[in-house]
Amino acid sequence: MNKKHGNFKDKVGVKNISNEGLIMTIIDCRGSEDIDIEFEDGTIVYNKTFSSFNKGSIKNPNLRKIFAVGYIGVGVYPIKRKGKII
Repeated sequence: MNKKHGNFKDKVGVKNISNEGLIMTIIDCRGSEDIDIEFEDGTIVYNKTFSSFNKGSIKNPNLRKIFAVGYIGVGVYPIKRKGKII
């Protein structure tokens, strides 16, 4: 192992919070470019980078996306022409 990159086996068990607000834990580390992550709901993602883990940018594939306003295509939308509601 190249000493420049350090010993990444020591990173197993490290926790971080993703940008989605979920706790993620490193469960296996084969180097800085190949780590496995487990989310708090038990979902495991493979072959991620340590820098993505630190940034919190690893996404949970089982997390549903719901828009803050509602689902696209549901509801009544006003029609506007030249800035005025018709």
